[in-house]
Amino acid sequence: MKFTPEQTFTVGETLNIQWKAEAEFLAEPYRDSDAYETHDGLMVAMVSTFKGADLKLKTAASSTRQ
Repeated sequence: MKFTPEQTFTVGETLNIQWKAEAEFLAEPYRDSDAYETHDGLMVAMVSTFKGADLKLKTAASSTRQ
């Protein structure tokens, strides 16, 4: 699975990243975002809204058509 940042921005000491994930087994890219709270350059917390159930997987039939 390849993760690609699409947008990053900082609010105070929080780094916000909007990203997409792509893989051969996904029917379409999955987009999400994460927030990383830092203090003195070190990560102290992370918030993610990732939901594996939202991944749209290719079916066996669509995989054989490629």
